[in-house]
Amino acid sequence: MHKTTIKASTYALYRRHLDKHIIPTLGHIQLQSFVVDSLLEYRKHQLKLRVRSSRWQDKDLVFSTARGGYVAPQYVYDALKALLKEAGLPDMRFHDLRHSAISIWLAMGINPKVIQELAGHSDIRITMNVYGHVFPGMHGQAMDDFDRKFRAVTEE
Repeated sequence: MHKTTIKASTYALYRRHLDKHIIPTLGHIQLQSFVVDSLLEYRKHQLKLRVRSSRWQDKDLVFSTARGGYVAPQYVYDALKALLKEAGLPDMRFHDLRHSAISIWLAMGINPKVIQELAGHSDIRITMNVYGHVFPGMHGQAMDDFDRKFRAVTEE
């Protein structure tokens, strides 16, 4: 599986308030190939817009308006709501997507330290405290796995 690493500062997504639990300098993040492919396709579209506009604002943004400016938060919010509706999914906030991704990673058995780094939590305790509710259902699976491994060793 191809992954590409990009500098997090190249993201032009901005927020009004920086969560105190987020590491301010994320450094580099890995993107899956399907994400990179989508971004490259969008970049081609953006370059076409740039050529067509005599009023292009060169702000070096990953996501911009048709004239190169900042995308209004309300536009992103409305787009999310439309996509959720189109997909037949329940209404949710952007932040709920983040919680869902982290919960899914935990349920997949991804190492919590890796999840902490992906989430940008400054401390593993934040990840464990906020997402600890995911773990109770995992106890049975952990004991079953332990039992299988223990039996395999003792039967050798």
